[in-house]
Amino acid sequence: MKISSRLYLAFFILAGIYFLSLLPVKRIFSHSNSVIGTFATIYIVSADRIVAEKACNAAFQAVRNTGKLMNRYDPDSVLSRLNSEGSSEALYVGTQVFGVIKYAGIISDLTKGALDITVLPLLQLWKKAETEDVLPSDKEVKEAVLLVNYKNLELYPSENKVKFFKEGMGIDLGSIAKGAAIDEAARTIRTFGFSDFLIDIGGDIYVSGRKPGGKKWIVGVQHPRMKKKVLDKIKLTDCAVATSGDYERYFQKNGKKYHHILDPRTGYPADRCISTTVVASDAITADAIATAIFVMKPSEGLDFLDRNEEVEGFIVVGKEGSLHAMESKGYKYFRK
Repeated sequence: MKISSRLYLAFFILAGIYFLSLLPVKRIFSHSNSVIGTFATIYIVSADRIVAEKACNAAFQAVRNTGKLMNRYDPDSVLSRLNSEGSSEALYVGTQVFGVIKYAGIISDLTKGALDITVLPLLQLWKKAETEDVLPSDKEVKEAVLLVNYKNLELYPSENKVKFFKEGMGIDLGSIAKGAAIDEAARTIRTFGFSDFLIDIGGDIYVSGRKPGGKKWIVGVQHPRMKKKVLDKIKLTDCAVATSGDYERYFQKNGKKYHHILDPRTGYPADRCISTTVVASDAITADAIATAIFVMKPSEGLDFLDRNEEVEGFIVVGKEGSLHAMESKGYKYFRK
């Protein structure tokens, strides 16, 4: 009886191993593409390559659709029309764009105006300076600043309409649109039944679930002065990370760098930080807060991170050849 029982046990173990071997093995499939003017890669944990590719393609299309709606350079976009006609009448912008504009206002309140999507007049002024190779005068900057104030947006939630209080106002969603697009891509991937994936669009990242084997996703944060060097590595699940820096887009005049992240309150490029990295529950929040903290004084930015439990991050400050990072209290836990 003992021999027979052992044979039966061995048979069931071998049968179990055999049937488990027939189950599809999950692995990471990746797909890259060019979207909204940058390079993007999506990684999906799946046992089915075909379905994973379909999910990636649908996600990329969701990003393109979001980008088209919020692209102020596209004359046919909702945002472009709002910037052209928004001071004369309340315009319908659709649910998605209205939601982003409304959320930007919440972040603006939270950061005391460090983030302000009505910064367009200033962006146009500094773009002209770059094109003509002539810096704007203090008078021109002050005049543009008078047109920048998110509180001069009139929102009509029941109709998804927006109106400008002042002639000459305009909206730029560059500080928040990429995050919104990433979140839209994540929602799209989930409709295919996937819960373990990573989305990387131009260095802003959202991760969901875990890698095969249950390990967290490892994300590298770019060094602000060495393009191919990683400044830090963190382990993430179900959250987003975004970085803002003075190295992304800039021009030089008289030996000084003028980058694209403007302080909406002064009208000049923010020059207190070198880069800011923020971890949040979603990409739109990480994107917006990273920009806002870059504009703040480093001590104010760090205090903001420590006071708001929903976000963590670090701020790189210093001068060339002597950089150091100021971390929020909870950021260290992402290294574990």
